[in-house]
Amino acid sequence: MYDFVASCFFLSLILYLIGVMSPKTALFFLVGIEKTRKRASVIYGSLILTSLVGIFIFSPSGSDKSKESFDGNNLASESHPPQQPKNQKIDKAQIPSLLVEGRNAYDKKQYMQAFKIFLPLAESGNAEAQNRIGNMYLEGFGVEENYEQALKWCTKSAEQGYPNAWHNLGFMYSNGKGVAQSDIKAVEWYRKAADQGVAAAQVNLGIAYEDGLGVDRDYEQAAEWYRKAAEQNRATGLNNLGIMYLHGRGVRENHISAQTLFILASVIGSEEGEKNKRVLEPQLSFEELDEAKRLAKSWTVGTPLPTRTENIRYTDE
Repeated sequence: MYDFVASCFFLSLILYLIGVMSPKTALFFLVGIEKTRKRASVIYGSLILTSLVGIFIFSPSGSDKSKESFDGNNLASESHPPQQPKNQKIDKAQIPSLLVEGRNAYDKKQYMQAFKIFLPLAESGNAEAQNRIGNMYLEGFGVEENYEQALKWCTKSAEQGYPNAWHNLGFMYSNGKGVAQSDIKAVEWYRKAADQGVAAAQVNLGIAYEDGLGVDRDYEQAAEWYRKAAEQNRATGLNNLGIMYLHGRGVRENHISAQTLFILASVIGSEEGEKNKRVLEPQLSFEELDEAKRLAKSWTVGTPLPTRTENIRYTDE
């Protein structure tokens, strides 16, 4: 009988060590033997003590329990995306497709993804990417707002002759972000970008002329720069030129032209254009409203705006 108990003990110990039986199961197994073999209690007690010692001696360590079937480093986290390695080598053949990918992400307001795409491109010297990174630092898109970094990247891009970066530098000087505020320097950068067709710079240069910021006030110049931006379907250019026609600043006062421009601005999402259109609407006759709508509908982006005297009727005639 004692041989039977001892055999059961050793069997349970072997089964535990090879992983078939857990420590708790082994103890339950031996306790069951003890209940059915009371006459072997003394020997069994010593065997139980020995088994407990064996269990603690051969128990798996805590480090083994941390092993898993996957590498934790492979787990993705959208809230904390991995940092892009600096100075990552970029294959020149991939630059066009990467720029498109970055622009798409930016347009969808996926700013963190856009930043991750543009940063290695900027570090490799791409002017557009440098300007994009500067703009994202300037606006706090996908990264913490940092005017010093914005100035750094926009300057790098501007030094390569990238017109949009010239506009961004003008904006920074106009608003005193990262640099000492200076309307004169702002106008210099705006003009440089506006001459290259940057619509945003054309609008801001128009504002400078309208308000006399860094230049002498000149409504005709203001209207001309607004027109250039408007012909590129820039909402602020359309709306601002509409106001010039509404009040006769730099152009002959013409409410049909003003309403035409407000309609065009509102169509592309300008809240100001929509507001001005609704304010002016009650002041026009049905015929004038129909004419403004017809002119707005007939206009094609990139062509001269339908605000010439031979194309419209003036409200003061």
